[in-house]
Amino acid sequence: MATRNASQSWGITGDLSIALSEPETNGGWLYEETVTPPCALWIAGSGHIAQAVAPLALQLDFAVTVFDDRPELANHEFFPGPAAIRTGPWGDLCQHPFPSAPTFGLIVTRGHKHDALVLESWIHRPFKFLGMIGSQRKARTITEHFVKKHLATAAEVARVACPVGIRIRSQSVMEIAVDIMAQYIDKRAELVTEKLATAPGKVELV
Repeated sequence: MATRNASQSWGITGDLSIALSEPETNGGWLYEETVTPPCALWIAGSGHIAQAVAPLALQLDFAVTVFDDRPELANHEFFPGPAAIRTGPWGDLCQHPFPSAPTFGLIVTRGHKHDALVLESWIHRPFKFLGMIGSQRKARTITEHFVKKHLATAAEVARVACPVGIRIRSQSVMEIAVDIMAQYIDKRAELVTEKLATAPGKVELV
């Protein structure tokens, strides 16, 4: 049985037998399915929004890691056991080794200064999707600052979703978490669709 720790392919071969790896004979696959590890979700910040997003993301089959410089908040008293916790100076946290699985990023720290600090690093890392909480005004301000200081190009900043989430007129913290995760579900589905387009006839489960 395939585990979620590593990709595992199985399929039906040309002689209708079941194989767990690419057959060298029998005409190849008639049907192939790959089970892959869950996509990773890195959350910068451990405040109310992060505390609402993390358990929801776990239920939606993301592998969650929470980053913050405040161990008094970034701990398993506030986050479910399956969530990984990383604490320390932001300079060190932002250089944490990147997972091999497709990775999504969410920046929800305690203020614009810390959001910008994390973004300065994360904007150059290979996230499949990167979102940051804030307003359209905040997005314009950060874009102007990053371009002026040559921290990133306008095109790079434009790829960051700010404000993150879809518009469902959310008001409460939990509603905000729902609208954020709705966008991440959509982006994950886009990733699967792209993979299927490059490998027609192959089913991939993430």
